[in-house]
Amino acid sequence: MYNLLLYIIILILVIWTMDGININHIFKKNRIYQARVFYIIIILSLEMLFMEIKILLMQQKLRKKFLQYLDIKQ
Repeated sequence: MYNLLLYIIILILVIWTMDGININHIFKKNRIYQARVFYIIIILSLEMLFMEIKILLMQQKLRKKFLQYLDIKQ
């Protein structure tokens, strides 16, 4: 549940951030669909990057707690 909520929050944040970027000058004229697909790919890529960083940080945190637990037991 926590991951889904975080995923939705990050998606909204990334869409809001990407809304401020004008990517129309990058593409040729009348390439609207290509620009939209590019926009969606960038949004999904950024969201996946943020989620991977979050997962990595959580794994490091859990690993640290586990190692501390092992040190206490030995």
